[in-house]
Amino acid sequence: NLASRAGGSLLDKLGRRTGVLPESGRALIQAIRAERAEIEQAYEQGDFARVTRSVMALADRANKLFNEEAPWKSVASAPEAARGAVSTALQAARLLGIY
Repeated sequence: NLASRAGGSLLDKLGRRTGVLPESGRALIQAIRAERAEIEQAYEQGDFARVTRSVMALADRANKLFNEEAPWKSVASAPEAARGAVSTALQAARLLGIY
């Protein structure tokens, strides 16, 4: 859901170009990356419920940030801020998809 919300018409309005992550985005991506070892360990142990819970908790954080930054409201007035929010969402979706 996150990737489709960020990568659809919003990205079209931004010329299909991503940008620099804002501080909030960098913090989120760092938090997602910090969970990698725990998620890998859960996979190795066959604890797929823990994997799902961990990934879903991270996805909830990413969706919350995306909703708070509301790039659909700022795309016309502050395109670089919107681009940062979209870039964060797409990067988060990419990492969570890998997990």
